[in-house]
Amino acid sequence: MVNMRVREYIKNWLKYKELVTYYSEGDRFYFEKCVLLLTDEQPLNDLSYANWSKEVEEIYKDEWEKDASEIDNSLRFKDVLMSHILWDVSKGEFPNDELMNKPEVVSLIWAILEQHFLVLEDLPLVYILAIVEDPDYEGPNYLVDFGYNEELNLTIDDDSIILVEGCFQQLDMLPDCIQGVMKGEYEKLYDLIECTFGMLGGFKRLKKGPPKGWQQMKAAKIKNEPNRKTKEYAIKLYEEGTWKSTRQASLKLVEPVMCYGEEVKRRFTDNYTAHKCIYDWLLKHVNSK
Repeated sequence: MVNMRVREYIKNWLKYKELVTYYSEGDRFYFEKCVLLLTDEQPLNDLSYANWSKEVEEIYKDEWEKDASEIDNSLRFKDVLMSHILWDVSKGEFPNDELMNKPEVVSLIWAILEQHFLVLEDLPLVYILAIVEDPDYEGPNYLVDFGYNEELNLTIDDDSIILVEGCFQQLDMLPDCIQGVMKGEYEKLYDLIECTFGMLGGFKRLKKGPPKGWQQMKAAKIKNEPNRKTKEYAIKLYEEGTWKSTRQASLKLVEPVMCYGEEVKRRFTDNYTAHKCIYDWLLKHVNSK
């Protein structure tokens, strides 16, 4: 199930992270203020973080004083985000403190979240916002050759979108994963770990760039495009007609196929060359059935 709240928290974190003070820096209400931004309960609007911070502290100070904790000067906005996500997805059948009683599991899930946010921080915000707005995005499986399968016909931008969707799909696994751990069932946690390694592998390949020779292969594919289209056209005409033999069909199709070839810039030297080429195409097509 898609957890739209988690997606909204991430979207707001990305929107505000460059504007918010990176560390708590002596602000004992830093955590609470960050949560207000993550939930968009009190957006910054046109205020600076410093001015906004003073305003919301006046509004909520009495309420926050009841649960005020010691100042943690190392607390980051991203730490608040991950804590809030864990709090959100662990609600429900099991109380949150049950999760806290499994520190080794919390540490593992925390590390998984860290890896996902390292990836999301590095990718263009426009892709992340697009995925948040369209949870039903249906792109190619991001684990399939990661965009270097020629048949997928992907661009680097497509790779980025697929990687973002992969991150969100895995974050959507968190609720079931945590609920399973509370029952002593770790299969979903193992699945999440495996998916995370796959996602990181995809991210590494994206940062590294296309494999050696990929640009040459891509150029060759573009160069071969007129030939591919002409071949497909010849086979289409063959399938639409009735012929005594493949040779008869290849002879009859020379003129229309040569005309089509001119249109797509696949030029034959002469009629003999065209006939031989068309015959070879049709023969292979018939034998492949």
